[in-house]
Amino acid sequence: MVTPFLNRKCLFLFRQEGKLKDLICTNVEKYIHKDEQLPVLLDRIRSHGAKTFLLTNSEYWYTDRLMTYLLGKNNDEKEETHDWKSYFDFILVDAQKPLFFAEGTTLRLVDPKTGNMKLGTYSGPLVQNQVYSGGSCDVFSKLIGATGKDVLYVGDHIFGDIIKSKKQNAWRTMLVVPELQHELSVFHEQRLTFNTIEELDNSISNLLKNFNMTSQYGPDVTEIKKKIQICTHELDMKFGLLGSLFRTGSRQTHFASQVTRFADLYTGTVCNLVYYPFFYFFRAVPQLMPHESTVDPEEPLNFRETQWGGDNQPDSTADRRRSTLSYAQPHNTDVVLNYNHVLQPYPDLPERITHDHDADDAGENDDNLRDVI
Repeated sequence: MVTPFLNRKCLFLFRQEGKLKDLICTNVEKYIHKDEQLPVLLDRIRSHGAKTFLLTNSEYWYTDRLMTYLLGKNNDEKEETHDWKSYFDFILVDAQKPLFFAEGTTLRLVDPKTGNMKLGTYSGPLVQNQVYSGGSCDVFSKLIGATGKDVLYVGDHIFGDIIKSKKQNAWRTMLVVPELQHELSVFHEQRLTFNTIEELDNSISNLLKNFNMTSQYGPDVTEIKKKIQICTHELDMKFGLLGSLFRTGSRQTHFASQVTRFADLYTGTVCNLVYYPFFYFFRAVPQLMPHESTVDPEEPLNFRETQWGGDNQPDSTADRRRSTLSYAQPHNTDVVLNYNHVLQPYPDLPERITHDHDADDAGENDDNLRDVI
């Protein structure tokens, strides 16, 4: 049996020896997906005053081969072609990420004709169409004059690209997840299964809400758990043998939690940005905190200290985990607790302006555009 460690080690050695890159370059059309919108996106970004840079761990010869295919010459000779380096203001190869985001390596100038690095450490200003090797994020940020949230960094590796750039340099991040299209298609097709799992989870909550610390036995939820397992297995099989990248049953995977925490944006392809204006401000859907989801807007908020023990026990039918409690009301009140109230994950939209939103870029006169992408 081949262990995952051996598989990873073999793949690492395969890449280090250059065999994988040689194989890709022999038939680049087979292994690399070309999107005609990519050069359009890069041109529009620069036309709006932002700067672009390419940061890769690959050597220059391999980078040149792939980028020439993606952005270089076309088969139609009548169509005007551009050197792929003209789409970027700054180009860095051999970056050795995630080391690049820490102490980094020596910054050197690369000769595009030979692919060889020039001797000595480069300390001058970065020049367009020039190719550089190595360096560090601190040095690079000083040379381009942009730090932190001024930079939107697009990468496809959750650790080497997103987590490190976010934690150590506070860059804005966009994670590219090619599997996202398949995830969305399965979620759309199996929406009823997702809803069934959610309803089964809520049914367990409804059974438990009338119990407290004085209860000796809980309800029998064996059958409900079996139904959840059946639905979960059915759902997992729809994602393939490896399962979902973002979800395991009704819970999120570790990868999904990392995406939520460290990626400001995530998408199936960076070319999806062409569908948004450059002044667009992305915001996540506001979610209720656990204590906020217990509040029913239809009920008055009223608390009263409850004495446990003795003869005066609180009403055993009341849900004591709710912030609006019927047992906290006087006995002559007409307030009735609705036990069928479903805890909503999102707050209701306000009917009037509640505050003035201050964008993160307020006062910087950049119209929500990032200086560097």
